[in-house]
Amino acid sequence: MAILDALKKISGNIGTGIKKSINQAQENARENTERRNLKRRLLSYFTRNQLDRMLLQYGESPLPNFRKDPITNEKYKTTMDDRINDCINKISLKNMEVFASKNLRNNPYVRDMIIEIDKWLDEQKKRRRDTSSQVIKTEGENTPISELTNLLNKIKVNFEETMGDQHYNTEDEFNKALVAWLRSRYGNKIEDPHNIHTGHSGDIVYNGEQGRYVLELKLAYGGSLDYGFKEIAEYKYSGEFKDIGVIIWDDGQMPYDSLKSEQRKLELSGAKVIIIKPRA
Repeated sequence: MAILDALKKISGNIGTGIKKSINQAQENARENTERRNLKRRLLSYFTRNQLDRMLLQYGESPLPNFRKDPITNEKYKTTMDDRINDCINKISLKNMEVFASKNLRNNPYVRDMIIEIDKWLDEQKKRRRDTSSQVIKTEGENTPISELTNLLNKIKVNFEETMGDQHYNTEDEFNKALVAWLRSRYGNKIEDPHNIHTGHSGDIVYNGEQGRYVLELKLAYGGSLDYGFKEIAEYKYSGEFKDIGVIIWDDGQMPYDSLKSEQRKLELSGAKVIIIKPRA
């Protein structure tokens, strides 16, 4: 009887977890739709010249005046809608707002939109914090949250919110941004041995109250991942660290199922893993 009760409890927990995952996916889809709609509405007040200037300001290239159809090879003119869609895909909502506040501030409709966008961004930030707090609370009902798990949760929610519109071409760029963010909050508890490249030195080290923790950074660019199984084994063998964390920066080029599969493998190797995605 006790076994049946245990099985029922496990099944219930699995069902609850699936339901939460579905709800979270639906909420994320709703947020992305709202974000894109706000972008489109704001960009409708831009001139073509302003769209191009904004792209250049944030390191992106404007579309050419004419393009070719990849299938028919037919030449066609780039429309204003094409340019707006290109900006929606390349520029974050926050960066659009910053550019608009500096260059279109004399337009009363744009000023109203900036107020609306600020309010919406604050609401989304609060929702993610509440969601993260709920996850921590739920996990805490069964086991205490470790220092590393708590740190990774903060990175996932707050670093992604603050820096999530950035795009990193190399692991060094990602490392510098994360180290700067962590040191602004944890000071000299953060070590940066990333460029030492000596065995099990790690990318970032966090000196917590209960021990030393190592963070390994990975970029999931170009449909692949620079796997960290060797590093995890070295960290465990060295005995220098209480726990190991892996932080993956994913820009969406790697298939979701493949990325989640590698996350599970890294976790089975003994690491705690989070995935951070740039926000559209």
